Amino acid sequence: MELGNVVIGIISVLICVGPFILIYLLRVKRQNKMKQTLQMGLTDQRIKIGQHEFCGDFLIGFDTNKRNILFLKRRQNNEFSIKSIDLSSVQSCKVIKEIKTVKNNQKSIDFIEQIDLSILTIHKKEERLELFNDDDNTQLNGELQCAEKWAQWVNEQLK
Repeated sequence: MELGNVVIGIISVLICVGPFILIYLLRVKRQNKMKQTLQMGLTDQRIKIGQHEFCGDFLIGFDTNKRNILFLKRRQNNEFSIKSIDLSSVQSCKVIKEIKTVKNNQKSIDFIEQIDLSILTIHKKEERLELFNDDDNTQLNGELQCAEKWAQWVNEQLK
């Protein structure tokens, strides 16, 4: 009878924990695919991804060889857009939030429509990295915190 209880216990634990393990493995697989896609997309530049972060449907990182900011975003049609920005040509970096206000009777509610990392180059050209867009994603998943962290990091590198 004890063997039966042990088997039932193991099966119960697998049923409870199994979905979490599966979700984790799928996320790691997706992140590895994104990292490989970025490296393959910039093969001619011989990049070496150092510090990087995955958040939702994008990867942002830093190339330690060439000192470039790297950005890869997966679009709705499963295509990827890749950008590489030379840090030596960057003048400043800031977070841009586009907010929509909806008025309902006596209350106003603000919704974030889009979050971009705006990078201004020394040639006064603005490069925007779209981290969140409410047309593509239904809710925020750490994009704002990621944008603030990377804007601060980029500005620290410029000092």
